[in-house]
Amino acid sequence: MNEFERILEGIKDLEEGHAKSLLKLAYSRLDIAVNGNGGYTIEDCGDDLMKMFRDIPRFLDIQKEQKD
Repeated sequence: MNEFERILEGIKDLEEGHAKSLLKLAYSRLDIAVNGNGGYTIEDCGDDLMKMFRDIPRFLDIQKEQKD
């Protein structure tokens, strides 16, 4: 499974509360990039969002370990 597929699978496996939190974080970063003072660029935002999405499978693994 490639990274794209792992991330999509991870998104599908997120609990509703975690998915909503992820959307809120994504929107807040986009808002800062578009409406902020210019210190946080679109490129910074893209990097942060990619990192956030790439961390989903790792987050789910940690969550699963804690439940076991």
